[in-house]
Amino acid sequence: MNIITKKLDHGRKFRGLSTIGFLLVAVTLNGCAYHPHKVDIQLAAELPEAKTTQLSSALHKFGLMTEIYATPKTHFMARNIMDNTGSSLATNAEIPRDISEMTKSTLNAIGGSVVYIPYDPDFMVNSASTGYSGFKTKLIPNVVVSGGITEFDRGLETRGRNTDVGADGSYRNNALAAEFSRAEKESAASITLDFNLIDFETLAGISRMQAVNSIKVHKATAENSIGFSIVGNSIGFQGTVKKIQGRHAAVRLLVQVNLMQVIGKYLKLPYWRLLPNMSPDPVVISSIITDYYAMEQSERIKKMQEYLILNGYSLKITGEMNQETQGYLHQFSNSEPTATGRIDKETYLALFNAIDITEETLVKRRLLSSNTLETQINYTQISSDGLLRLSTNQSSYRIGDEIKIFFKVAEPLYVKIININSKGEVWELFPDTGNGGQLLNPGRNYQLPSQEAGYSLEITGPAGEDRIIAIASRDQISTALVEQMLDGVRSNASISKLGSSNLDMRIAIR
Repeated sequence: MNIITKKLDHGRKFRGLSTIGFLLVAVTLNGCAYHPHKVDIQLAAELPEAKTTQLSSALHKFGLMTEIYATPKTHFMARNIMDNTGSSLATNAEIPRDISEMTKSTLNAIGGSVVYIPYDPDFMVNSASTGYSGFKTKLIPNVVVSGGITEFDRGLETRGRNTDVGADGSYRNNALAAEFSRAEKESAASITLDFNLIDFETLAGISRMQAVNSIKVHKATAENSIGFSIVGNSIGFQGTVKKIQGRHAAVRLLVQVNLMQVIGKYLKLPYWRLLPNMSPDPVVISSIITDYYAMEQSERIKKMQEYLILNGYSLKITGEMNQETQGYLHQFSNSEPTATGRIDKETYLALFNAIDITEETLVKRRLLSSNTLETQINYTQISSDGLLRLSTNQSSYRIGDEIKIFFKVAEPLYVKIININSKGEVWELFPDTGNGGQLLNPGRNYQLPSQEAGYSLEITGPAGEDRIIAIASRDQISTALVEQMLDGVRSNASISKLGSSNLDMRIAIR
C-alpha cells in the first residue's frame, strides 16, 4: 500500500512539473518573439512566369508543319466562343464562361501559314466611323472558327474508400485504446468542346471540318485521423488534403487540341504526329489519296522527289523515275514498313507522313520554293544539310541549247561551281575569278549567267553526260579541296563524303 501511494505521488509531481514548465516556456516565448504587437508574416515575392501547357511545343511545331508542307497562307477568324451549357454561372465559374481569348491567342501562337484575324465588330465600326481606317487594305478572313463548350458533366464518376482500424486493452489495470481511420473520395467530371469551320465568303459550314474533344478533370480528398486513449486521457491527430485539377487549364488544352485538329484537317496536314496518343485522321488521309489520284504520273514523281528531299535525300526534281530516284525510294522503303519503293499511294503516304518537323527541314523547304525564277526552273537538287540549292532550266540538252544555272544558300557560304564534260575536261563556271570561291548571302537568288551579264552559256558538246559540281563552305575553298573533289568525281565516288553542303548534278547532252 505504501509503495503504491509513493508511485501515485511521483506521478502527480511529474505532471505538475510538466505543466509549470510548459507555462514558463509559453510566458518566455510570449514575452520575447511572440508578443502580439510584434506579429509579422513574410510573403514570398515571385516574378511572372510564362504560361505554358503540355501542348505549347506542339503548337510551335504545328506552325512549322504548315510551312514545311508549303500550305498556302490562310486567314482564320474566331467568333466569340462561349460556354453553351450555362454551367459556368451555376457552378460559380468552375469552368470559364468565355473562352474567346483563349481561342484567339492559340490561333496567333501557331504562326507559319496560319494568319490570325481578330473578330471585334465594335472596333471595326468605331474605326470606320472616325475615318481612321481604310478597309480596302485589310486582310479578309478565309475561314471562321465557331463553337463552344457543349458539355460539362460534374458527377461523371465518384468513388470512395474508407479504412477504420481500432484496438483496446489494459496495462496494469490502466485502460488503453488506439484507433486509425482513412477516408478517400475521388470524382471525375467531363468537359466537351466543339469547333466548326465556316467559309467566310459563303458563310456556309465546310463539310467534315469539325473537332469534338472531351477531357476529364478530377477532384480528390483524403482524410487521416489517429487517436490514443490512456487512462481516460485522449490524444488525437487529424489531417485533410483536397486536390482539384484546374478546370480552366483543362479547357485551354481542349482549345489547343481542337484548333490543331480542325486546322490540320483543313490544310491537309498530319497534325496527329504532334499530339500524344493520336491516330491518323481519316479525313486527311482520304484528302491526300484523292489528291494523289488526281495527279498525272509525272506530277506524282515530282511530289515524291520533293518529299524525298524533305526527308533528307539529295536528288534532282525531274518528274522522271530515273535510277537515282528509284534507289532513294528503295532506301527509304527499307526504313518504312508501309512503303513499297514504287510509285504508289502507299509509298506516297509514307513519304508524306515521315517528314521531320524541324527548323532544318524548313530550311530545305524554303530553298525548294522561294526562287523568284521558279517558272524557269525545271530541275532542282538540294544538299543533304539543306544549306545549298542548285537548279537548271532543263535536265537534258541538245548541243547548241542555252543553259541557265540557279543557286541559293541558307546561310553565308563560299561557293564554287565547276563543270566537267564527258571527256573529263574541267571548267570553273563560278566565280569568274579567284580560287577561294565567292561568299553568297542567304535570301538572295543567284543566276548563272547573271541577268546583268552580257553573255550566255551554250552547250557545245561533246554528247554524253556532263556534271555540274557545286562546292560550298563556311570558309574559303582551298585548291586542295577542289582537287580532292575532282578526284572523287573522276573515281565516281560520292562527293557528299567530303562535305554535306556539296552537290553533284548530272545532265544529259544529246
